[in-house]
Amino acid sequence: MKILNKSAQVGKYFPDGLMRLEYKSSYDNFKDWALILPGDNPEFWIIVLHGHCSHGDQLYARDDVRGNWLEPLRATEAGIITPNLRYNER
Repeated sequence: MKILNKSAQVGKYFPDGLMRLEYKSSYDNFKDWALILPGDNPEFWIIVLHGHCSHGDQLYARDDVRGNWLEPLRATEAGIITPNLRYNER
């Protein structure tokens, strides 16, 4: 994997500290991205996978997902990674 860019992800539903990591696969050079929210415990990470035909921002962008999952996940003090998974419709 080659990291192409790392920048702050800003917007109405995105919490402070959320980063967008853009990368290229070492396997087939496919470019994709993930959102990374560091937690207070650098040794504990939670990976949140999205459903079919959605994107890596679902934890933050969808009211139902954000309302039910974001605060309980953040309460664990873990970092949160939400990969885009190649848009998952292919």
